[in-house]
Amino acid sequence: MIVTIVDWLIRFLDLFHGAQYLRAKLLSLLRERYTMLVHGIFSGNVDYYPEPCDNRTFRTILTLGGNFFWESTGMTADQAWARYRHSPDAFKAIAAIDRKTHTEQIVGYYVLLPLTKHGTEQVLKGFIEAGRHLRDEDICRKFAGYSSLYISAVYARPGRAQVATTDWLLFDVLDLKARNTRLHFVFVRPTSPEGRAIFKTLTGRQADLGKIQFLNLESNDLSSVFMERLRRIRKRN
Repeated sequence: MIVTIVDWLIRFLDLFHGAQYLRAKLLSLLRERYTMLVHGIFSGNVDYYPEPCDNRTFRTILTLGGNFFWESTGMTADQAWARYRHSPDAFKAIAAIDRKTHTEQIVGYYVLLPLTKHGTEQVLKGFIEAGRHLRDEDICRKFAGYSSLYISAVYARPGRAQVATTDWLLFDVLDLKARNTRLHFVFVRPTSPEGRAIFKTLTGRQADLGKIQFLNLESNDLSSVFMERLRRIRKRN
């Protein structure tokens, strides 16, 4: 019931750009509900949560899946570290926390880059063919003043961690959209099962592999997409 109520309230507040504070509060409520549904009572003894990356965590995510990060991004180690130092908040690790043993393990991550107005224009004009081509001037140092978002890399194992990673990334996009009404585009160049799943979740279409795809947030209701995922979770459980 609460999912439906929050859904309608968010749709109503979308009509008023001045209601960002209330919208953010509703998203916070939805985050709490989502946490209880997916990562608490229905996930056995393991909870999955996103965490900011420090240097140690960043080294860890670079090793997940063997050479996955390097093969999916095409970046060198120097480029990866330079990107991380320029915009560390763009990197989120997914931690699996065992509630019985109180142990924690990093099982996934996603990289969500906040693009500047210049970076957004470069992508839309076709001058950027992959995330590694983005320069520092194309990427915000913090999540402030961003014009678009670029999903640079997504990885998680096992299957439940993949679902959690996809959902937390989607929630991050929703949250950033709520805080910035001028956010119109999300870009992604799927190279992994997680990346393809995210694109299909957001658009309902299969991704054209190897090419940057974009989602226009003005014509796609992400709130409805997320609510539908919640309803399916409730139905399964």
